[in-house]
Amino acid sequence: MDDEDRIPQSPEEFMAAVRGTQYEEFFRDEGELDRLFVRLLSSADDEMAKEVSHGLRDGSLTPRAIASGSAYQEFLASSVTKLGDTDFKAVFRELAAQQRVHDQHKSSDDREE
Repeated sequence: MDDEDRIPQSPEEFMAAVRGTQYEEFFRDEGELDRLFVRLLSSADDEMAKEVSHGLRDGSLTPRAIASGSAYQEFLASSVTKLGDTDFKAVFRELAAQQRVHDQHKSSDDREE
């Protein structure tokens, strides 16, 4: 298995994987990650995901309340199942491909200066 195909097993490994890439600063910003998470939930087809995003956005829900609330247990269980079905290798290959394109453009721009 190539390093590119290896799925990071911890936040530290994930940050090491994006270190030096165009994504590094984005993933360091927890506030930006929170906003991305809420945007992804709000654009989902699932009504419960939209409800959760609205609650997180307006402050009526907290991650702790979602995790401990019985009303959200089915939503969380199905979300974990969907997460387990995600092809993370494909996601990381796509990120690596995007990084190569970004690096090529940057290299080309640097030569033009």
